[in-house]
Amino acid sequence: MTKDEFRRKLEADIDSAESQLADLATRVDSLADGARSKYEEEAEALKGYIAAGRTRLHEIGEAGDDAWESLKDGAEKAWNEMNSAVRNAIDKFSS
Repeated sequence: MTKDEFRRKLEADIDSAESQLADLATRVDSLADGARSKYEEEAEALKGYIAAGRTRLHEIGEAGDDAWESLKDGAEKAWNEMNSAVRNAIDKFSS
């Protein structure tokens, strides 16, 4: 996968995570106060993962063609953590 392909994939995944978080927020409005409070805590953590993904995306964009490979592993780890956290939150608050 080239640098540009990787950047496009990571950006699409981050955008999807943000969209899923926004969709989840609209569903959470109907929850009891305690559940809504728990969601807000989870949402803040998810926003942290998304921000980390955006930071990695920026770093990759700024990196030279040779250096970006060294950033790829960290970006993939951040992406995997973000996706896992988003899936867990959706599972937790959708049921």
